[in-house]
Amino acid sequence: MALVKKINQKSGIIQHQDTDIPMDITIGSYEGNKAVRLGSKGSDNRKTKKKTSQVYVLEEDSAKQLYDILKSTFNF
Repeated sequence: MALVKKINQKSGIIQHQDTDIPMDITIGSYEGNKAVRLGSKGSDNRKTKKKTSQVYVLEEDSAKQLYDILKSTFNF
């Protein structure tokens, strides 16, 4: 698990990977602060099934950074 403190915005070409995956979002707290946990278990083709492969925890500051990036990118 990684606690995200700063999000660096970059521009570039994003290439699609061969797999699509679902992502779970858990709303809760981390060390007493409101937090959002983003996690995936990988693709259906993954050798180790049902094991979380990527986890990111966003607290208020990093969630706001991500919100601002999404808002400006997608014109929310």
